[in-house]
Amino acid sequence: MCWFKKKQKVVITNNKFHIGDMVNFKYRGEVSPGVIYEIHLDENNNVIYDINLGGECPAIITKVKEKDIYLRR
Repeated sequence: MCWFKKKQKVVITNNKFHIGDMVNFKYRGEVSPGVIYEIHLDENNNVIYDINLGGECPAIITKVKEKDIYLRR
């Protein structure tokens, strides 16, 4: 018997980008390519993203604001 409750997932509907979208974003003064990994809300109910930055040494960049992200063409 499990005594723990599952966390309810928060569904975010007012976002411009979706999980799996290939995007460009500003990171450390440069524009870098990446893939949307997760979507969250911050304490002010603004949408923030976690972006998977690929390559030989992949990394996940957290808390990227929506205004710093551009759709890749």
